Amino acid sequence: MNFVSAGDPAAPLTDIGSEGAREVVLIEDSRDYAMAVRAMLDHHQGSPFWVKHFTKLSDALEYVPRSSDVCCLLLDLNLPDARGVEAVGALQEAAAEVPIVVLTGLDDDELALEAMHAGAQDFLVKGRADVDSITRSIRYAIERARNERHRADLLRERSARARAEAMAGTVSRLERLTEAALANLSLDELLHELLGHVCELLDAETAAILLLDDERQVLEMRAERGLQGEADARFTVPVGAGFAGRIVSERRSIVIDDVAKSDVLSPVLRQRVKSLLGVPLLAEDRIIGVMHVGTTSPREFSAEDTVVLQLASDRAARAIERARRFQQEHETAVTLQRSLLPDRLPDVPGLALAARYLPGAAGAEVGGDWYDVIPLADGRVGLVMGDVVGRGIPAASLMGQLRNGLRAYAIEGHRPSAVLERLDRLVQSLSPGRMATLLYMVLEPDGRTGVFANAGHLPPLVVEEGREPRLLEAARGVPLGVLPYASFEEMGARLEPASTLVLYTDGLVEERGISIELRLDDLQRAASAPFEGPNELCERLLHEMLPEGPGVDDVAVLALTTAPASTDRLAMTLPAEPEALITARRALRNWLAEVGVDPEALYDITLATGEACTNAIEHAYTPGEASFDLEARRGEDDVVVTVRDYGSWRPARGQNRGRGLKLMETLMDDVNVLRGQTGTTVELRRVVTGEAGAG
Repeated sequence: MNFVSAGDPAAPLTDIGSEGAREVVLIEDSRDYAMAVRAMLDHHQGSPFWVKHFTKLSDALEYVPRSSDVCCLLLDLNLPDARGVEAVGALQEAAAEVPIVVLTGLDDDELALEAMHAGAQDFLVKGRADVDSITRSIRYAIERARNERHRADLLRERSARARAEAMAGTVSRLERLTEAALANLSLDELLHELLGHVCELLDAETAAILLLDDERQVLEMRAERGLQGEADARFTVPVGAGFAGRIVSERRSIVIDDVAKSDVLSPVLRQRVKSLLGVPLLAEDRIIGVMHVGTTSPREFSAEDTVVLQLASDRAARAIERARRFQQEHETAVTLQRSLLPDRLPDVPGLALAARYLPGAAGAEVGGDWYDVIPLADGRVGLVMGDVVGRGIPAASLMGQLRNGLRAYAIEGHRPSAVLERLDRLVQSLSPGRMATLLYMVLEPDGRTGVFANAGHLPPLVVEEGREPRLLEAARGVPLGVLPYASFEEMGARLEPASTLVLYTDGLVEERGISIELRLDDLQRAASAPFEGPNELCERLLHEMLPEGPGVDDVAVLALTTAPASTDRLAMTLPAEPEALITARRALRNWLAEVGVDPEALYDITLATGEACTNAIEHAYTPGEASFDLEARRGEDDVVVTVRDYGSWRPARGQNRGRGLKLMETLMDDVNVLRGQTGTTVELRRVVTGEAGAG
């Protein structure tokens, strides 16, 4: 039987075998037949082959793999050291690229098919084989082997293309991990997002991330998917223990085909998951945790699954480290910013104050929003609301420098416009190219009138009883740091009794896709409903303007409510400190004006009361905090002021001391000083003209 059609002409080959090889290896135990085949091929006209003969298969197996000249193997199936088609398999294993033609004396169709299935390219029967058929069969085997190699190359190429396309899809999905890492998400939100991508990537039902606590050497569950929240966030795994602990200690991936027969410690995983694959989270060769995926039905995770999960975990680890650093920087900036904001608002007679500061969302860098309330030496009060353009620690640092600079300029007594001009030069000196918006208002001691200057900031909001809320739009200049030698206009403001002034930053009103004018209208509507004091108004504005909490920008709000029309009595307790004198004088002056005391008497009563308060502050106190009381009453035709302290009377010290009592006696109609073991009470009375409450 000859599987080369005898009538088919042999096509000439210009490149026979691998790289033009011409050697035919004949494996034949009969030397006579071998000599006949060699004679036919060596002397046949046009034959390009020469023959190398082996009588044993073992010798051929040793020779063929080392020779690059062999183009074909002629194989007898009846050899001293091999019989049947086993010889075909042995040659295939030794030299898979070299084609095999069986040349045997057995005329057996089944044997021929068996040999072809084993890897032979053709089958010749010796009794019917001549030089033409042998040559033709060799050529055919070489061509067929070449075609099979080409087909194998095409299949490999197709398979490689399929793998490449699959990997491209994997890479595309992995890139989504990077996108998640770059989103403005908190660490917990980021971990949840990453696990969603990982479950999709590996077609897994569950996934979890455990982060390493280096100090305690335990893994803590930080995020999970597919466990329906049953995983206890307090559950920890010691390093080296259980499935996750071994991943860290051995620094390698671990596959568990059957969770029930494993060392998994988590009871939730043992109950819900059948198979697990886990890998270390590596950030710059440092293990920061473990990521694992699981299936609710048995599955054998492949090596490719492990590679993909490790690639995903590498990206996740970098994202986690970035999120951690960002969160740390965010918290540092928030701490810095809060440290630069007032610990508490000062007590200002005639004004009720409230403020709120909210940093931007957890995934956002903190900004430079700030506020301040500055009691001034002459009884006036400075109100500040500012916003440094930019994010992070640099913005918070510049905000601190502006706050300190503004306080210095304000205490020096500069007008609001002059304060802004000096701050403008300060910004251009400290941080060229940066800018800030700022509104600075100074309220007079009466708490009713003031003047302000605005460097590009949003307008103040005024809420008055019986009227619609309104914005103080005028006098808005350029932001600080924009123009060299910028100048700023001033605008007067008048506040009615029981009215409220609100200063705020853009984080309260700005919303992407909505014009600022519409949002300012929303702000006025939110402030129009009745409220009890500035604290309630601050809370309402935050709730209604930001129902889902702050966005990417910080929010600062400062609200003050002026006192209602005055009553016939003033009462207050003040700390026994020199700074309290400003508060006492301001409160008394405003009250006296409200109850209709004429200007001359108002001045005398304020001066005399100031002396009494000074004596109260100077009296000896036990260690710790001390205070004194100030009370004033308006009678039909007089005003009575009482100053009460809780220290012990101390004789005047120094040559020029002790004249305060004489001054009080000169300015007032009656002065009574009552000294006791628990303190001293000074009562001052002055006859006044005009009707009570005429102010």
